[in-house]
Amino acid sequence: MREAARPGALVLIVDLMCPPSAMWAESLVVTYAADAPEVLRRDFRNSLLLHTEGVCAKPDDHDKPR
Repeated sequence: MREAARPGALVLIVDLMCPPSAMWAESLVVTYAADAPEVLRRDFRNSLLLHTEGVCAKPDDHDKPR
């Protein structure tokens, strides 16, 4: 960030939540991407399911220094 932003620049970091189950992830896909093409629904579903690979932070991780 220091190389790309000016001193004092605001930085917004957005992360997807990790649903606790595949069923919950699927309900989010149906709710928010029902009319999207299958390729986009698949990508959205896969991004929500990354927690199964240990990618998403645990609920308490946001309080820990990095």
